[in-house]
Amino acid sequence: ELSSCGPDTAALLGTEFDRADRRFVDCPVSRKAPDMTVLVGGAPGVLGDAEQVLERVSRTVVYCGFRGAGYATNLLNQHVKYAWYLASAEAMVLARQFGLDADVTASAIERSSGGDSGFSTAAKYFTGDADGMLVHAPASTIEKDMNLAEAMAAAAGVRCRTLAVTADFFTAAGT
Repeated sequence: ELSSCGPDTAALLGTEFDRADRRFVDCPVSRKAPDMTVLVGGAPGVLGDAEQVLERVSRTVVYCGFRGAGYATNLLNQHVKYAWYLASAEAMVLARQFGLDADVTASAIERSSGGDSGFSTAAKYFTGDADGMLVHAPASTIEKDMNLAEAMAAAAGVRCRTLAVTADFFTAAGT
C-alpha cells in the first residue's frame, strides 16, 4: 500500500489482511517514479516478488523495520521537508522586508550550509557521529546567531515562528 497514512492504519489493515490469509505491507513513497524512495514497513524479504517491481520503478527501497514503520518514517520525512520549507519561506519574507535581493539571498543560502545540511547535521547527533558533529558550530554559537536573526526580524517587523522556536531551542540547549 503506497499511500501516506498513520501507523495505526497499518496495524488495522494488517490485522484484517492477516485474518484473510493475505499479506499487507505499508510502502509509502517519497518523490515520483523513477526517482521515488519506497519506505517499507517491514524487514527485507517482506515484499516477496513485489520487491522486484518496486526496485524497477524507484531509486531506493528502504526497509524501515516493522509494520507501520514505513508510514511513520514517511510522516517524519514530511515533517522535515515542510518545516524546512516553512523556515525557508520565512527567511525569504524577512530578506524581502529587510531590503535584500531575493535572487542573491536565495543563491547565497543554496550555496551555504543552510541550503543542504540541516537534517544531516541533526542526524549526526542521533546516530552517534561524534567526528561529524565536531565540524559544526557549538550550540552557543548557534544560539547567538539565532538571537541576532530574531533581533533583525523584530527590527524589520517580520514575525518568524520557526526562527523563534529555533532560537528558543538553542537557548535551552546552551544552558
